[in-house]
Amino acid sequence: MKGLTKRKVLFLSFITGFLLFFFINLLSHSFVPLSTGAMKIRKSERELMETLDEALLEEERLYQGSVPCTGEANATLAEEISKKVRVLCWVMTQPENHRKKARHVKATWGKRCNVLLFISSKEGDSSLPAIALPEGEGREHLWEKTREAFRYIYQRHFQDADWFFKADDDTYVVVENLRFMLLSYDPKDPVYLGCKFQKDMKSGYMTGGAGYVLSREALDRLVNRAFPNPRKCFDFGLPEDIYIGKCLQSVGVLGGDSRDPEGGWRFHPFAPGDHLDPFEEDLRMPEWFNGYTAYPHQRGVHCCSSAAVSFHYVTPWNMHALDYFIYRLRPYGVSPIFSLPDPVKSMSGNRTDVTSSKESVQNDPTREFEGSKSDDVLTIV
Repeated sequence: MKGLTKRKVLFLSFITGFLLFFFINLLSHSFVPLSTGAMKIRKSERELMETLDEALLEEERLYQGSVPCTGEANATLAEEISKKVRVLCWVMTQPENHRKKARHVKATWGKRCNVLLFISSKEGDSSLPAIALPEGEGREHLWEKTREAFRYIYQRHFQDADWFFKADDDTYVVVENLRFMLLSYDPKDPVYLGCKFQKDMKSGYMTGGAGYVLSREALDRLVNRAFPNPRKCFDFGLPEDIYIGKCLQSVGVLGGDSRDPEGGWRFHPFAPGDHLDPFEEDLRMPEWFNGYTAYPHQRGVHCCSSAAVSFHYVTPWNMHALDYFIYRLRPYGVSPIFSLPDPVKSMSGNRTDVTSSKESVQNDPTREFEGSKSDDVLTIV
């Protein structure tokens, strides 16, 4: 037993000595003057951070529209597309909402349209230029107000855009995704797209709150062939958005399918949370909703296209929140590099023209881009 005890003591002494030597040696290498080892470590970290920052700046320059770009060579992809797919946005509002709602549209998504108009019954001021039409306010006057707005736009701005998008003052729009979707269409064709409902109209119509877009040809037919003909476009005694659908149908403009190839909705008649909430017991969607829609609606993240265009019932503060989440917030280390169709790639490379033919560009929810305010934006008083 004594021999065994001596061997244990000897072994423990050896281990203790080795650990003591290792610890002293470690300390002696740790206390290095700041001008040598420590500076080298800090310099290495700084170099790493500089490399990461340079990569992020380059990534933002190429893909993040909120980063200012100067000079033609640094123009973002979205800016280039905005020159090819010219969108006039007109926003239905009323005097009491000029400051409460409409000015927040102007401060967020509205500035990304090529032309932005606010249609009201009273003129605005310098902070919110609004066009006053001689129509009353209230739901009972929405049809007349919408009809006169389209007439005004046709008479004053038909040459300023290829596409004409109608929205409410509580609609939020990702204008870049709207343009991306429209790349697949020719404005010379009668195109009418939005969130398609079929209640009260078998061929379908686009619900007003989510916004809808007309091509130049569709607007021309609506104003020049439908409105003047009471046999084609008369007082149906129905809501404004159904009126528009019936009038367009009477001149051969049928509502199209705006969903992406995966079935994801692009135009949404409710706020983002209402569509994204996966729990049916929360009852965020009204009971009538599924009876109106032309296509099945999924709850949760699969409800919506990754190239979503619009949401309705968005509060003013949530407009600013969405603007931040879409155009500013980035998950660190996740690169927003997307697969783009060849005609779009050419814009950032060889800078050739973009074709809008259906054969050359396929709508693909993974082919996204993000952009900034177009240099061509006009705010019309």
